Amino acid sequence: SGESRNKDKTSYYTLLQSVFKICSNKLKKDKFLCLYFHDSDLSVWNELIKSLYESGFHFKGQVHIKKNATLKNIISPKKSLNGDSILFFTNSKIEMSYADGKESIDEIEANIIREAKHMLRNNSFLSTPELYDNGLMEIL
Repeated sequence: SGESRNKDKTSYYTLLQSVFKICSNKLKKDKFLCLYFHDSDLSVWNELIKSLYESGFHFKGQVHIKKNATLKNIISPKKSLNGDSILFFTNSKIEMSYADGKESIDEIEANIIREAKHMLRNNSFLSTPELYDNGLMEIL
């Protein structure tokens, strides 16, 4: 039952890593894993990307679901994907070791600001999720 399971973050990330390793073993080399993940906490996204990378998956991109499009019954009958993203990865079949990037926080911040300004110049208006989904996640 749900009450008997340990639900702390460490056990959650360990279980997530186990799932991705199973997916990597089952999915053929260079084939796609499509993932809907609903959490706006960047530390959680960092763990997600790290787990996928260590399981041999390479991030290929994402598709932002516009607010007016609906895909019902994704998580529950009352929810939809509105305003969220579907992430795409390919399976390299090679487990890798994750290491933080070499850029400083200031360099990362400058790159994100520059990319966000470029995206806004070309699209006039984008929501925060669209900024994340349409390119900023690739920088992160």
